[in-house]
Amino acid sequence: MYSRFITAPLGAHNSWAILTTVFAGLIFIWKILRQMWNDQLWASIYFEDRHEDYDNLQDYVAWKIGDGLQIMQATAAKSGYKHGTPKEAVDKNGCFSQAKFSAIQVPSYCLWYGTYLIWYGWIPVFFTREQLPQHARGWEHTCMWTLRGVHKKLKKLHQEIRIWAVKNSEGTIRVWTPEERGCITAWKPGRPFRIRSEATIVLPDGVLNSVLEDMNKFLLPDTQEHFARLGQPHRRGYLFYGPPGTGKTSLSQIAAGKYGLDIYHINLDGFTGDIMGAVKFLPQHCILLLEDIDKMDFHAKGEEKTLSLSAVLNALDGVGAAEGRVVIMTCNQPEKLDSALTRPGRIDFKQGFSLATRRETEQLFLNCYKPLEREPPKSPSPNPKTEKRAPDVSVDPYNVEGRGYNDEELSAYVQRFCNIIPDKELPAAAIISLLVQYPNNPKMAVDNAAEYVRQYKEFQKLTSPDREVQKEEEDEESDK
Repeated sequence: MYSRFITAPLGAHNSWAILTTVFAGLIFIWKILRQMWNDQLWASIYFEDRHEDYDNLQDYVAWKIGDGLQIMQATAAKSGYKHGTPKEAVDKNGCFSQAKFSAIQVPSYCLWYGTYLIWYGWIPVFFTREQLPQHARGWEHTCMWTLRGVHKKLKKLHQEIRIWAVKNSEGTIRVWTPEERGCITAWKPGRPFRIRSEATIVLPDGVLNSVLEDMNKFLLPDTQEHFARLGQPHRRGYLFYGPPGTGKTSLSQIAAGKYGLDIYHINLDGFTGDIMGAVKFLPQHCILLLEDIDKMDFHAKGEEKTLSLSAVLNALDGVGAAEGRVVIMTCNQPEKLDSALTRPGRIDFKQGFSLATRRETEQLFLNCYKPLEREPPKSPSPNPKTEKRAPDVSVDPYNVEGRGYNDEELSAYVQRFCNIIPDKELPAAAIISLLVQYPNNPKMAVDNAAEYVRQYKEFQKLTSPDREVQKEEEDEESDK
């Protein structure tokens, strides 16, 4: 039949060309019809994997599906675990067991690639997770789509997912780190960590409140409107400088937790990614933490890719720089910073940090061994309808006796400890490192403080810059 009606009149060569053209035309028409179907009938929202809501969408869909059949298509490639170490992970000898700890932890699952259906009221909503070619802007994306006639519900659902995610992650924040993907630098979310309390950091009087109040004032909507009226970009830059271990990063974490801001962290010491591209995709409200700003080397070393000062300056306040973000830069030696980097507009608030004073050492000791301030527990009432009885004064609500020392002994310990720790010679991190070795045992901390200080100073001499210069001079003399 084919040979009689097509090949004979047109010839074999021409007939194959016509069939190929017809087949290509049918494919083209199918693509147009499919595109029209998608454009006219369906409304969709796409989220790249570097979007701040990407993980929230997957967690929400997995939560909505629950224990249904589709959850069997999930993967445990990304797992999240509860904070802390439960008592079940400790064996009978009082030793931690990683095997027991892993066995009792429940991993959180993310959806595998494919399409999932959930119902938003009476409206069907589809979620599709797809992989993309590596040359694309993201490596994968999630699409949320539904009927075009109810597309407004899709936007409402997206907003509800964001509210659900905020409630679900209450008490935690995320730290994002840059990840190079070919020619672009994307942000990779880390595991959420618990918000740090303001009571866990010890700083000179007024430092904590001044930084937090200034940041809160900047984040208020009235301030944003004020910047807009003046025609100024809504940005705020902070510089925390001082010796290592004095609380610069800790204060950044406390500020992030207090105002619910995620931290986008870049360690500039050795960073070779596209900082301008990374900063361009920051969310409106976040903390961009640039650590070790004084260790950046802006001079090219052969063919090695290095970070330029111009790129950093443009990332901070260039035309494409994000607004609404807080930039916190930390350094140990502010005298090494370029004046163009620290001028007003890029750095608006400078705060120095110093080694621990006697007052700060005392507060660190009390924070470690003094019971937490909280309301005494109330005795349960035998009948919920009756009036609650006053707590029994014979029962110690703070379990002071169980600590093995009373308040008078604690006061004596803290005075002895402060007499041993030299004033303004150790950072707070070094003092905390000593105290955490002896939980609930201030006497051991005091007894071992002198030896700890001696070892710390000895090690500091070995690693100090003066020691390195002296060693180089000794090597030169030995060569002669």
